[in-house]
Amino acid sequence: MQLLENQFGSKNYLDNLIWVKNTTHHDAKTFSHNHEYILSFSKNRDEASSDYMMFRQNKPGYVEVLELVHKLQSSYPSIDLIQKSIRELYKEKTELYKQSVLGQKLEWNDEMKRNDPWKGIKQYKYAEYRLPNGNWVTEEDAEKLEAKIWIYRESDPSWPNASSLTSEHRSSDNADYRFYQPIHPLTNKACSAPARGWLWRKRPNQRKPDTLSFDVLDNQHLISYGEDEKKIPQMKRFLHNVETDVMKSVITDFTDGEKELTHVIGERGTFANPKPTSVIQKLIEISTNEDEIVLDAFVGSGSTAHAIIKQNFADEKHRKFLFVEMGDYFDDTLLKRLKRLICSIDWQAGKPQSDKGISQLFKYLRLESYEDALNNLETSRTRQQKLALDSPDAQGADSFREHYLLHYMLDVETRSSQSLLNVQAFTDPTAYKLKVKRPGSDESGEVNIDLLETFNWLIGLTVQHIAAPQSFSAAFERDSEKRLRLNGRLRQEAGAPWWFRTITGRTPDGRKALIIWRKLTGEPEQDNLVLDEWFRKHAYSTRDTDFDLIYVNGGNNLPNVRRDDETWKVRLIEEDFHRLMFENREGV
Repeated sequence: MQLLENQFGSKNYLDNLIWVKNTTHHDAKTFSHNHEYILSFSKNRDEASSDYMMFRQNKPGYVEVLELVHKLQSSYPSIDLIQKSIRELYKEKTELYKQSVLGQKLEWNDEMKRNDPWKGIKQYKYAEYRLPNGNWVTEEDAEKLEAKIWIYRESDPSWPNASSLTSEHRSSDNADYRFYQPIHPLTNKACSAPARGWLWRKRPNQRKPDTLSFDVLDNQHLISYGEDEKKIPQMKRFLHNVETDVMKSVITDFTDGEKELTHVIGERGTFANPKPTSVIQKLIEISTNEDEIVLDAFVGSGSTAHAIIKQNFADEKHRKFLFVEMGDYFDDTLLKRLKRLICSIDWQAGKPQSDKGISQLFKYLRLESYEDALNNLETSRTRQQKLALDSPDAQGADSFREHYLLHYMLDVETRSSQSLLNVQAFTDPTAYKLKVKRPGSDESGEVNIDLLETFNWLIGLTVQHIAAPQSFSAAFERDSEKRLRLNGRLRQEAGAPWWFRTITGRTPDGRKALIIWRKLTGEPEQDNLVLDEWFRKHAYSTRDTDFDLIYVNGGNNLPNVRRDDETWKVRLIEEDFHRLMFENREGV
C-alpha cells in the first residue's frame, strides 16, 4: 500500500477490492482464508472518475456470449445452429453455477436459481444477420455481404400503464392507436394486440416523423413474430446495446486458475497457484480502452496476457501488453502459453479445440544476467604486462602484483570482452555475439545480439522506418595524384562486401536522426569512399534532407560531404553506445 501511495499519491487511491475464491483450508487453526485483496489506484482520480465507461463492466455472461459469436462468425452458420450453440452455452454455465452452489453445501432451490449471475443474459437467445449499419440480411446472403451475427431477446411491446390510456387510444375507429392487429407474415392472419395496447402507433405520425411506429419497426425487421398469429409480436432488443453495471468492490469468482493453465500447457504443476484469467479480464474490461497498454511487472505464468487476448477476442479491441519476468518458467510456461493462445483461443488437455485465434505479434527481449556477464569476461594480457607482474619487485604482500590483481585486472584486461561492449566488433554489426546461459541448464551457447535495436533503445529513438539491408560491390582506381576513386558505379549485389542498413526516427528531444550501420572491410580508404558515394546516391545530401543527427559506425569522412547550407551533425555510434552504457549521463 505504501509503495503504491508513494508512486501514485494517496489522493489517487480508488478502492480495496475483495476477491472471493472457492478455496477452503481444512487445516486452518481459526478461519479458512478464501479471499484476496486487489489495491486499486489511478494516475489521476478526477480524470478517471469523469470517464463514464471507466469502472463499468458488461453484465455477467456478456463477454462469453460475444466470444462464442466471434468463433461462429467466420463460418456463417445457420440461424438454428447459432441459437442452438447459445442455448448450449447457457446450459453449461447453469450447470457450473449449480455445482459451485452444491460445492458450498448449499441447497439448489428457487432462491439460488434467482441469484444466478447469468440470469439476465440468458434472455438473449435469438440470432440474426445484420450489416454494421443495422440493416437486416437474410441467412442466405450473410456471407456474400459479410454480415455480422447480432444476438437479441424479445421485449414486451405493451403500453406500460393501462390506466393512462385515453378514450381515443381505446377507440376501435382509430386504427392508428393502441389495439390494432398486425398481419402475421406467414399465416396472413391478424395477430392479437397486447392487453394494455401497443407501445407505438400503427403508422408513422406525419407531424412527428421521428416517433416510433409499428410499421417502421416492422420494415426494419425489429419486430419478432411467433410461428403463427397466436403469439403477440415482440420487440427485438440487441445484446450489444445491453447496459453496463458499475463494478462492485467484492468480486466472487471461483474459476480454477491451475486447471485453466493446465488445459493450455497440457501438464500440471508448471506454475504454482496461477491466477484465473476471469478476474484479470474483468479489471482489464473496466479500465482500458482501444490501443492502450497493460503493464505487468511480475507476469508469472501469463494470466494477464491470457486475459488480454481473451478480452481483445471478445470486444475486438487492440490492447497491447508489456511484461517483465525473471523466473525459470518463462520458457516452459509463459512463452509456451502465449504462443498457443495466439494459434487458438480454446484448449483442452494441451490440445487446441478450434483454429480460432487472434492476430497478434509479440517480441521478447532476454536481458543479460549476472552469470552471462561473467561467462563473457575474457582477459587479455600483453607481454609487457606479464613481465611487469612477474618481476621480483612486483611480488609480496601489498605489492604492485597484488594491487593489480585485486583492483585493476578486471578494468584493464577485460576491456575487449563482449559483455563490456567490445566496440572493435562493431565492424560487422550483424555478428556481435554473447555467450548466454541456456534456460533450464548450466550450459551456455553463443547468440547474436541485435546491436541495431539495442542502440535504438539506448538513444530513446522513436523509430519511423527501418530499411532492408543492401549490399554493394565496387571497383577502384587511383588518379594521377594517387588519390583513390571509384572505377565505375556502385553495383547492388547480394553478398557483396559493402553492406548498409539505415534507420530513421526522432530522439526524445525531437531531433530527426538517421542511423547508418555498415560492415567494414578493414580497408578504411575504400570503406569511406564507398560510404560517401552511397550517401550521395541515396540523396541523403540534398536540400530535401532535414536530418539533425547522422550516426555511423566506424571512422568516416561524412562531414566533408555536408554542404554549407546543411546543419546535420555526424556522431560515431561506438562512442555514444559506450557512453550511454557506462557513463551516468542523461540525453544523447
